[in-house]
Amino acid sequence: MSVQAARALTPIAKVSFMLNEHNHRLRDLLRPTETSENVVEIVPIPYRSKRLQELRSLVSLRANRALRSRMTSLRPDLVVVAQGRIELSTLGVVAAKTAGLRVVSYLPAAHPLKVAGTRFGSSLRECVDSLHYRLPEFFITCCTASMRGIRKRHRAAQVIVVPNGIDLSLKRVVRREDARAVLGLPSDQYVVSVVGRFSFRDKGQDIIVRAFARNFERLGNVRLMLVGDGPDSSKLESQIRQTPCRDRITIRPWTNDVGNVYAASDMIAIPSRFEGFPLVLLEAMHHGLPVIGSRVDAMADVLPEEWLFESGDEQGLVDALLRARTCSAEMLSANEGRVASEYSIEQFRTNFRNAITRILDSN
Repeated sequence: MSVQAARALTPIAKVSFMLNEHNHRLRDLLRPTETSENVVEIVPIPYRSKRLQELRSLVSLRANRALRSRMTSLRPDLVVVAQGRIELSTLGVVAAKTAGLRVVSYLPAAHPLKVAGTRFGSSLRECVDSLHYRLPEFFITCCTASMRGIRKRHRAAQVIVVPNGIDLSLKRVVRREDARAVLGLPSDQYVVSVVGRFSFRDKGQDIIVRAFARNFERLGNVRLMLVGDGPDSSKLESQIRQTPCRDRITIRPWTNDVGNVYAASDMIAIPSRFEGFPLVLLEAMHHGLPVIGSRVDAMADVLPEEWLFESGDEQGLVDALLRARTCSAEMLSANEGRVASEYSIEQFRTNFRNAITRILDSN
């Protein structure tokens, strides 16, 4: 989304994107295509976020000075720092602030450290984070839950909500039978898929596996498919091996082409403990699928009430699954139309550009 945000601003400004010199994937995303009119200047820098970065940013005077010098050489009217979480890229905010530049935090997630699973020094780090929340002039975030999280830490914070968007043209129509053949799925089962990084701390795959195992008789012919990879891959495999219904759980590796996954699925589940605004939510709705999700962050903004469950509530997850399974075709069509009208990448670019224009005009 940061790349899309940068491209959104090229019609109204010269845009320079500072990124770690070793982040080749991000650099490739920023490179213009032959037909691209949204050219962004790429500015490699040695800086990258490290562990305890919110503390490092306050004491790393040499790094601050070097980044501040690089920023001021570009002579920006505004610095937008893509943070992900407040702890990340804090040096960018501090350097811009000490250089006397106007600075905006593009911050999609504003969860307390304890919610995010951080235990080491969480009380001290929360105090430091409170300081960082007071540095940006504005925040741009992706959902009302994140806006509330920001204002909980800085009541006077000026926050603009810009929901994420997806490229509707990337939707790939695949026959269900063909997709299931590719993924090795039976044709006569109802497939609920979880798509994303295997990380129990935030994505909560362990929750849905437990819910599935404890309710598999009630769920009937439902099959669970988990698509992804990540730090908890081995834990997930071990958990499934110990599950009595392991023959009805499928793990597939991550793929950038998720067309087959959506075509083969009957439903998408997002059991996250915390999230932000997952693109899989919009992609699944755009493919005409029901989506169940924990009542956190953007899911609470976007999903119908009957498709939501409390985070960590295994029984509530199963109840939501059974409710969503019987939803009408009209409901699915309405959700698909909502994505097209409210959550396209074009709408995101327009909203982000309007947010930056509003901030610049506020000077």
